[in-house]
Amino acid sequence: MRSLKILLVEDNEIFQQIQAHMLTRLGHEVVTASSAQKALATLKLFAFDVILMDLVMPEMDGFECAREIKAMNVQTPIVALSGNDSQETKDACFEAGMSGYLKKPTDKDTFEFMMQQVLAQ
Repeated sequence: MRSLKILLVEDNEIFQQIQAHMLTRLGHEVVTASSAQKALATLKLFAFDVILMDLVMPEMDGFECAREIKAMNVQTPIVALSGNDSQETKDACFEAGMSGYLKKPTDKDTFEFMMQQVLAQ
């Protein structure tokens, strides 16, 4: 898999560090945002290959953030990150404009498979 420029949107600092470390070890460039608002500001300045979006965050959740990103006409695929693996949550992700879904914590093989799927769309 080629190196990707990834925006990781995650408010939990520990999970953010773990996920960013794994992605960096896989050869990807990772920029982190600890809130939806910071993610939106970052997307006004930089382009990414993919956005990994936590769903449960204070002030603005991942669903609303995904809708805001789509309203900005940003075409970058958004992949949800959640500990909730219910079909209802997955459906809500796709309804909000997300391209994929990963259950936290995710492993290398699952991540790479999802990236191949969403980047091929």
